[in-house]
Amino acid sequence: MVRSFITRLIWRAGRFTAASGWPFAAGLLLLVLSAAAWRFALVPTRERTHALAVAIADLHSHPQRPTFDAKALSPSAQLAAFYRRFPGQDSTSDLVAKLYAAAERQNLLLEQGNYRLLESGPDAHLARYEIALPIKGDYVSLRTFIAQVLEELPTLSLDAISLSRAGADAPVVNAELRFTLYLGAQ
Repeated sequence: MVRSFITRLIWRAGRFTAASGWPFAAGLLLLVLSAAAWRFALVPTRERTHALAVAIADLHSHPQRPTFDAKALSPSAQLAAFYRRFPGQDSTSDLVAKLYAAAERQNLLLEQGNYRLLESGPDAHLARYEIALPIKGDYVSLRTFIAQVLEELPTLSLDAISLSRAGADAPVVNAELRFTLYLGAQ
């Protein structure tokens, strides 16, 4: 019974399209293809996007913390664990490359920066690497860049920021950013 219904439906569609001409057949084909694309491509993508948005919201509401038990460690062991979390001085170029990559992702123009490793005393556990970057770009990209690098590089601090524009309606912001990258002393 179902087979005869489908056969009749196909026969009637064929007669109707033969009477209506090829433009109608092309339009009907596009309608069927767009409905199939919507069902098999867009609906699952929306479902995945919604699931990812829920997962991101969950991660933001419940950030993960280090899993060691600080109470079980002695104070000197806690301090040693703290200092081990800082990257070594040999990874400075990789960390600065991350800074430049974040600026490139935001389409910011980085001019030549000034870099200075501040010497620490013989008993110091941390070294400071000062970075001064002149940057040009729009304000939103600049804010996004700062947020990204502070998120990606947890041992980086923003020490100073200076902003200027050529005029009130100028889209380009000239910024001078001063960062300090804290590294493990060697």
